[in-house]
Amino acid sequence: MTGPPIKSVAAQKGHILRVNWANGSATLLNMRPVLQSPRFAAVRDKTVWRSAVTDGHTIRWTDTEGYTYDMAEYEVNQFASGL
Repeated sequence: MTGPPIKSVAAQKGHILRVNWANGSATLLNMRPVLQSPRFAAVRDKTVWRSAVTDGHTIRWTDTEGYTYDMAEYEVNQFASGL
């Protein structure tokens, strides 16, 4: 595969994140366990949650003060695999 592995992301209700992959598949991730960590605590805010974007390699949320919270593609794969 060439190019970025993540095509797009969509923050859905209930802190479910839809990750659309470049190969045409999609993954629905229940992000609630991840959002319990101090690293992602700010992402629990609805406004921050809905700010999810990707550059194809990283998923990024940005709070109202401009701070970002990133999750790399390999972390998404690990979380989806239950690791």
